[in-house]
Amino acid sequence: MKKRIVLFLFLINFSLNAQTVETVLSKLNTEYSSAKALQFETKYNLYKNKTAKQVYESYSGVFKKNERNEMYQKIDKTEFISSKKLSLNIIHPDELIIVSNSEPMNNSAFELKKLLEFCKIKSFADKKNYWELTLESKPFSGLEYSEVVIQINKNYFIQKQLFYYNTAINFSSDFSKQDIDLPVLEIIYTNFNRNKIEDSYFDVSKYIMESNKTIKPSKKYPRYTVEDQREITIK
Repeated sequence: MKKRIVLFLFLINFSLNAQTVETVLSKLNTEYSSAKALQFETKYNLYKNKTAKQVYESYSGVFKKNERNEMYQKIDKTEFISSKKLSLNIIHPDELIIVSNSEPMNNSAFELKKLLEFCKIKSFADKKNYWELTLESKPFSGLEYSEVVIQINKNYFIQKQLFYYNTAINFSSDFSKQDIDLPVLEIIYTNFNRNKIEDSYFDVSKYIMESNKTIKPSKKYPRYTVEDQREITIK
């Protein structure tokens, strides 16, 4: 189920008609693309459908970005690190470490203007304590969502996102039966701050080490398999 969770942490920076929307999204983009440190906590709640009140699955996470534009993210038991040297994806349940070339965050990661090719603005409203933007996927867009609702707090950070799937998922654990529904993913963002972040979060040597030009798991994770994707090229 986790593999189907597609995250759009920084979904919006559009050129829109309404000046109020332009102003809010411009300031939001300024906050997220600032060179200053940024960290916050996340909560991922999956509901079986849009009327469900009970959470089907729930995961916690954290996001940290330092002044050097390095990133650390954790979602449940999976960690992501993008340092100046390498990018790592550590999938602890599979005891797998995926190594790739460093891809530090940059300002363009917050723009995503191409999303307008797939979505249109359904509504934008000031809810006093936050703004609410609703995006609707265009026909034949290929997105897994029919609608996305984004709440932006008055400090210009995203406080909640709701993704309404347009692709049915079978929730049944019994392969002989089916429990088909259109789920909703809720992501809640809290505890934003720009405090200094410890360098240890971006230290890839905790997970891997290089020996004879070969990357191996560190002594802390000796049983993990390392998959080095840096040599993979498209011919």
